[in-house]
Amino acid sequence: MNNHDFAPATGNGEADPESIAAQGAVKITAKYAITVSNELFHNGNVEAWVNIVESYKAKYPGLDVHIFFGGKAVENIQGLFKWGMIKNSDAILFSVSGADIQGVAKLKRYLYEGASRGYLAYVKKDVNKVLPLF
Repeated sequence: MNNHDFAPATGNGEADPESIAAQGAVKITAKYAITVSNELFHNGNVEAWVNIVESYKAKYPGLDVHIFFGGKAVENIQGLFKWGMIKNSDAILFSVSGADIQGVAKLKRYLYEGASRGYLAYVKKDVNKVLPLF
């Protein structure tokens, strides 16, 4: 894993949603915990999360999803993938920022399912298409 995949939670404005929210009309949600229920959070889970976030951002283009693990902001979801790094019962946090925040409950549910053994439902999609989740 590259060091650039993670940034301190209080680091630059890109990785720190609190500093983004301080810039003006942008709002930020609380950080929600997603407990990993798969034995390991592996490449399939990561692919599911990428597809879920892509679907969310396609539906709500003015909103950003911020992911945190181990007290650090994750700048690249692919950075979550490392065999054995994230295990069953570990928590991955996320928050959403933007002017008109919507769909967070569905996003939370889908991310939870993507962190479980049920991740396969989120990796099967047509090439060059976004999953129609939201």
